[in-house]
Amino acid sequence: MKGNGSLEKIMYKSIVFHSIKFSTDHGYATSLDMTVYSWKEDIENGKSIMQIEFRPIEYGKDYDIVHNPDKYVLFIDGTEIK
Repeated sequence: MKGNGSLEKIMYKSIVFHSIKFSTDHGYATSLDMTVYSWKEDIENGKSIMQIEFRPIEYGKDYDIVHNPDKYVLFIDGTEIK
């Protein structure tokens, strides 16, 4: 997405993220902030391909991403995705 400002929908046959785990020991997440990299080497070099945020419309409310997804907004590289 970075560069020309257009969003391209990409479909994957298999998505396997061995390094991502979400704990629900203390409840569900109240927001998500992800930095996406193409390759492991890009992580080491700090070359991300996009920043994804899933954050509440109003901060300070008792929302979580599982029970109140309609109260959240998705942003990719700072642009709201509707």
